[in-house]
Amino acid sequence: MILCLLLVTFVTAVSAKSLPSEINPPTFEYLNSICGQENSNNDINQFPWAVSILKKDNAGNLQFSCGGSLISTRTVVTSAHCFNDYSEPGVIRPENFLASLGGHNTSTSWIDAVNKNIEKIIIRPGYNPETLGFDSDLALVQLKQPIIFTESIKPICIGQEVIDDDATGKIPGWNGRRRQMETTTPTLINARVVSATTCLRSHNFFSEIMSNQTICVELLDRNTECMINSGNGLMIKKENKWMLKGVVAGTVSDPKSECGGNKYFVSLEISKFYDWIRSNMLL
Repeated sequence: MILCLLLVTFVTAVSAKSLPSEINPPTFEYLNSICGQENSNNDINQFPWAVSILKKDNAGNLQFSCGGSLISTRTVVTSAHCFNDYSEPGVIRPENFLASLGGHNTSTSWIDAVNKNIEKIIIRPGYNPETLGFDSDLALVQLKQPIIFTESIKPICIGQEVIDDDATGKIPGWNGRRRQMETTTPTLINARVVSATTCLRSHNFFSEIMSNQTICVELLDRNTECMINSGNGLMIKKENKWMLKGVVAGTVSDPKSECGGNKYFVSLEISKFYDWIRSNMLL
């Protein structure tokens, strides 16, 4: 049985417009007042907290590595396994990655994209890259310089509320996991939280990769299992604000799928990590 880490590794051409980056650190109250609000121009970057984590290859080119979600001017939430380097186990090099925010179209060099260097990558204690499971598979990416919020770059909300089975939401993401399925603009996928039993019934190997810190999510749109990437956020709308409720981790390989994907996948439940996120995030 093949365990799917939902990564892609194709080269992405990226350029960035320069924007001011020196601002006073905001407060939690300020972040709560502006978070989770969609871009008023729905045709461009509707969900402005969607982040692309890019990795530099040996030639200096940038490759899409994982998705992520912006939660403050300097913090992005994503998956820990996005930073695994099996040639140097346990070594994480922030200088080898960039966070790209506000991008819209890869065919035009990511219009309005702002690329930020990464100062530090904090891996959730308890995560073990040598095990199969996704327990504690969470990371906080701290940016070297703060982001100026605009209509195209805004944070998503986080909260302590436990997510309910049957809750429906959306997953914004950038790219497919097969070259013929690449997209130049963001993909938006409908999803639903289902019981852990549902995942286990679909394949018994889910018992090896799930824990009490994960949730089982079902993709509701046909043929979208190949459009999901690690680190993408599961977001649910509450009182006209979008809340980050999960972070995509991985799934069990389905040989019937073109990309080996599965309509069921494992996500980290954000509410289980709320205190850790709050205590480690930079505002």
